[in-house]
Amino acid sequence: MAHLTQRGWGGLPDRDWIARATERGFVIVSGDRNERTRGYTVADLKEMQARVLLLARFWDHLSRWERAKWLVAHIERLVEVAQQMPTGSVYLIYKRGHYKVL
Repeated sequence: MAHLTQRGWGGLPDRDWIARATERGFVIVSGDRNERTRGYTVADLKEMQARVLLLARFWDHLSRWERAKWLVAHIERLVEVAQQMPTGSVYLIYKRGHYKVL
């Protein structure tokens, strides 16, 4: 049995799909800021040269519909931030699209 947030990309465990996405150059967008459920620390993600956008605490309080609306409203900002991210970086994204480098 696995926590629902520990599966993604075709049902692969987080440790597998995150590594695969990183190898392929994808930017990972996640609301899972908990290193225990994600399986990687911020330092691990940086070391493996991942580019990760972690959505801040506001994300936890949104319904699925509100999350979808937020993503649609902010997709251009997320792409803009992602395009300028160097490899091996993790950013915390706030509700209004501002970010903090972790």
